[in-house]
Amino acid sequence: MWEQALAERAWFDLHSPVAILDDLLRPFREGKRDPIPPFSADADVIELVSAEA
Repeated sequence: MWEQALAERAWFDLHSPVAILDDLLRPFREGKRDPIPPFSADADVIELVSAEA
């Protein structure tokens, strides 16, 4: 779930003013990982299922 959230965050911006998050986004900036859109093909927001579900 964490990796999915980070890849979706990278879709919006490859940098962050928060140092630790900016470090985690580095593989996306370097092209080692691909950001993923947080939307489905029909442009609906994808629902993230919580661990409680």
